[in-house]
Amino acid sequence: MLVPFLIMLREGIEAALIVGIIASYLKQTGRGQWMPAVWIGVFLAAALSLLVGGGLELMSAEFPQKQQELFEGIVGLVAVGILSSMVFWMRKVARSIKHSLHTSLDHALAGSKHQVTALIAMVFFAVAREGL
Repeated sequence: MLVPFLIMLREGIEAALIVGIIASYLKQTGRGQWMPAVWIGVFLAAALSLLVGGGLELMSAEFPQKQQELFEGIVGLVAVGILSSMVFWMRKVARSIKHSLHTSLDHALAGSKHQVTALIAMVFFAVAREGL
């Protein structure tokens, strides 16, 4: 039980870091009125993560014992692959993530008529990536 908790804590901290960078940039640039869109993206991503987790839990409960162990092993290997790729990706972009987030925010909010949708999608994908 401790290992899943630590993994979830780490991913939650990463998601909070990304949302914090976005929120602070919006406040610094005088775009604080966009914060409700940020929260919508966060809540939608959290809901998706909970639904996928609940779905996996329900799906694994339907299997007989031997198939359930195989399913858990396959999901574990997929999780290791995803986390390993995230470690390598974060190692590559760690120095420039703040700048790239600021640039993406500027592009998303630069005069398009779908500004709210772009901001919600940006936050949603950032948090969903960590949540899933």
